[in-house]
Amino acid sequence: MKKLVASVAAAALTLSAASALAVTVKPIREIDLDDLTDCELQISAEAEDVTSDSIYAKVYETLVYDGAEIRGLRTGDKIEGRETVEIEKIKKKDEDEILINGGFTKDGITLWENEDGTYTPIEDDDADGAVMIGEAQLTLADQVEVSVWQYDDNGGISDEMLTQTVDAEDVYDALFGNDNVSSLSRYNTTVTLENGVVTEIIVQYTP
Repeated sequence: MKKLVASVAAAALTLSAASALAVTVKPIREIDLDDLTDCELQISAEAEDVTSDSIYAKVYETLVYDGAEIRGLRTGDKIEGRETVEIEKIKKKDEDEILINGGFTKDGITLWENEDGTYTPIEDDDADGAVMIGEAQLTLADQVEVSVWQYDDNGGISDEMLTQTVDAEDVYDALFGNDNVSSLSRYNTTVTLENGVVTEIIVQYTP
């Protein structure tokens, strides 16, 4: 009986020690919503959120993780993303890819190594693992360069975008005037801010 109690106590201590050693890896945050001075943002917005002087937008940031922290992950650790996931199994699939809990095809996480050694999650459509970090009122510059995808003469998607430099009050028409774009999605819309105001908007085609 004493041996059984001792064994149970030892197991409990081992489990407790393992829990204490478990780590949680968090993404590297590069965007500060309180200091959107000079930056490039992925955004989404409805047409009615674009006014004559601003865009009220949801702001997204691609999840990026420190390479050393990812390579050091073990079973029992956790990784923060859209939600916090406990690692039940982790496997390096090839030189650039790590599968957590089976990867995205099995409701896990697939991490792809970037050229700088950091890691980014990829999804089943090869989209980067961006998450919404908040909402912001983005002030338009007096003049904004707007580039929007367009059809070619054969009805296909043109390789060249329609680019216009317009006054702030004309940004809405430049974005939505040709009926190709009905709303702005984080998958296709990038805005550039300089000195705290939007100077460029790019809306690419997404199938």
